[in-house]
Amino acid sequence: MDKQFLSFLLNQVARPYSHFLAVKGLKEDEEEEEKRNISFISSLPSKTIISFKGLTFYSYKELLLWTELDVKDSPFVIISGPFIVYGQEASSVLASFNQKERQDWFPSYLSSLKQITFLELYQLQMLLEATVNHQEIKEEDFLPFYQEHLQGKETVNQEAETLEKEGEAYGGEDSYNFEQKLLYGIKEGTLNDFSSNKEKIFKERSSFYNVDKLRHLKDRALATLTLISRKAIEGGMGVDASFFLYDIYVEKIEQASQGKEVEGIITLAIQDYLSRVRSYKDKGTYNPTVARARIFIAEHVRQKLTTQIISKSLHLSSSYLSATFKKETGQSIPEYVNRKKVEEAEKLLKYTSKPLEEISEYLCFSSQSYFQNTFKKYKGLTPKKCRQSGNHQ
Repeated sequence: MDKQFLSFLLNQVARPYSHFLAVKGLKEDEEEEEKRNISFISSLPSKTIISFKGLTFYSYKELLLWTELDVKDSPFVIISGPFIVYGQEASSVLASFNQKERQDWFPSYLSSLKQITFLELYQLQMLLEATVNHQEIKEEDFLPFYQEHLQGKETVNQEAETLEKEGEAYGGEDSYNFEQKLLYGIKEGTLNDFSSNKEKIFKERSSFYNVDKLRHLKDRALATLTLISRKAIEGGMGVDASFFLYDIYVEKIEQASQGKEVEGIITLAIQDYLSRVRSYKDKGTYNPTVARARIFIAEHVRQKLTTQIISKSLHLSSSYLSATFKKETGQSIPEYVNRKKVEEAEKLLKYTSKPLEEISEYLCFSSQSYFQNTFKKYKGLTPKKCRQSGNHQ
């Protein structure tokens, strides 16, 4: 995954926290603000609170919290924070440094940091994991690590007990089963009883979210939206159509000013995805082989892709895949791949300053001239003119 596009994605799905997110990987690509965050965190005598499945929570003297999340199949790590522990003040953090340790910019920097509870930070990681790595952090997996961290701390042990009780009130295993049923229903287009169970997505969890309940609801809605958009693709919906719909509902969710509005939007989104998947099936256009191929192409568009490479990865014969894909989409696999690469190139032209030669090489076009000719074929203008004019069709 490209660093610039990863940063853009994080800004879209975690907008209220984007100021506190940094992508660590290639030093030459790091922005000044990211460098400062990374440098500041690296200088602290940190304590590892919890570490599992590529996600690590750190603290500094129980005054600051931050996390590091590995981005799957890439050299990048997403850093969330630092945040001031809820109930603490920037002045307390500043006082923890002696005069020799303090820098001139510390007071203004620490004052700009956001307060956060441990569980809010966990919810943010759930959203990032679902969006970037297409994986879930289940609360039943997280809770044992969390309880181990809280051993011997009276106040936070009470917090753990409350979390466990509210986990039962929330539904526990029943809630998880509903989520799985929801995702399966989206994929198969067979969900019938969503309306009577939709409150399980949004049932309020605890006083730990009193800092910003609306933000908590939005984060849960965005995580749900990410998962159902992917299941819709697996169910036969076009990748482009699913991503386009996703962008529309992300914007609507972020613009919402009330919790009930968020609930209404995600309910509408679920019904929208469900009806579209059903329409694909009703029209007889659903084909799991083609859906798998589209997903594979979308996830590996920046690599060299041929019919042989794709069919081998999907354990299919190249002749069967080629014929099926052409029949279902009206396009050959090479043509579809080129369209997807051109769309990716358009994003890089729009959101990065990468040279054309680098974009061509990055997307594994056989030559720069082939890249330019292919781009012009599908977009009606050269990459250079596209960047100069800002005309991203």
